[in-house]
Amino acid sequence: MKKSRSGRQILPDHESETTIAKITTNSLTFIYKIFTKSHYKDFHSKPKG
Repeated sequence: MKKSRSGRQILPDHESETTIAKITTNSLTFIYKIFTKSHYKDFHSKPKG
C-alpha cells in the first residue's frame, strides 16, 4: 500500500477499528431485521390448503 500525499486517507488503528465496528454492527442489525421480517412474513403468510 502506498501512502497518499493528501495524508488523511490512512486512519490511526483505533479510529479505523471503531469505524469498522460501527459499520459491522449496523450491517448486522440491518441483516438481522431483514431476516426476521422476511421469516416472520413467510411464517405467517403461508397459503392455506
